[in-house]
Amino acid sequence: MADTPEIIIIKKKPRHDSHHGGAWKVAYADFVTAMMALFIVLWLMNASKQVQEAVGGYFKDPRGLAKVVGTNKDGAGDYVALKKENMQRLKEELLRSIHHLDPLDKPTLRSILTEPKNSLIRQYKKLFELEGIQLSFNEEVLDFMVDKAVEYKLGARGLRSICESILTDAMFDLPSAKEEKFHLDLEYAQKKFDKSKMNLLKVA
Repeated sequence: MADTPEIIIIKKKPRHDSHHGGAWKVAYADFVTAMMALFIVLWLMNASKQVQEAVGGYFKDPRGLAKVVGTNKDGAGDYVALKKENMQRLKEELLRSIHHLDPLDKPTLRSILTEPKNSLIRQYKKLFELEGIQLSFNEEVLDFMVDKAVEYKLGARGLRSICESILTDAMFDLPSAKEEKFHLDLEYAQKKFDKSKMNLLKVA
């Protein structure tokens, strides 16, 4: 009787990149949405009471059926009709408020960048982690980001754009390269920043 052929079973290990897919893109979109909401809240906190009541009235009556807003128990104030043309006025008020916010100093910007639970640095570390990559930063890179935000007069709202200009290429390229660690040093940060279009954001 002939010997029975030996049966060999080969188990293929699932590819890493097929597990997460575009999970980081969803997380990144959520992060950008949250930042936009934060800026709107900061604007409303510094806006006039009339503007706050107008915005609140708009969401209570988005179709603009109410007559006026801006009144209180003390009597009528300056009326703001809830009409579409008033949205341009609110937009202009938003831009003026953002432009005249007191500039943040470097220590405050550094804290915003690194300390909160949902800080930019922690957000990016989580995005890379979703792709199986451990992201780390040189301290001088964080100082570089803060310095550019001050130099370009962008404040806290510019930190996200600066991070994007430095890390976007790595977010797309490293997962396919099967890298497990990525340490961001000053040379890499300067190179990517200089090649970006951040100079278009510089305020005179």
